[in-house]
Amino acid sequence: MDIERWIVPKGCKKKDLAMKFIAFASKVLPQQNLTKYISYGPVNQQAMTNIDPKMLPDLPTAPANFHKQFFVNVEWWAANKDRVLEKWNSWILK
Repeated sequence: MDIERWIVPKGCKKKDLAMKFIAFASKVLPQQNLTKYISYGPVNQQAMTNIDPKMLPDLPTAPANFHKQFFVNVEWWAANKDRVLEKWNSWILK
């Protein structure tokens, strides 16, 4: 898993509207509907209640999958990105 965030930059001229969007996007129904289009797991666990059961195996935050997840180690990737990319390119181009 990777951590993503919604932010509202300091000084945003439409801060109230941005905050309303974040509140809306975090609600159950929008989170459920998102799974119809992409297999991103809802962050609002209450959204799991009415998701199409055919989608559940593909969602990382589904109850059966959640315990299998791990967080991306961003510090490791920052320190090793160039070396890994070089190895990947060497392998993929064979």
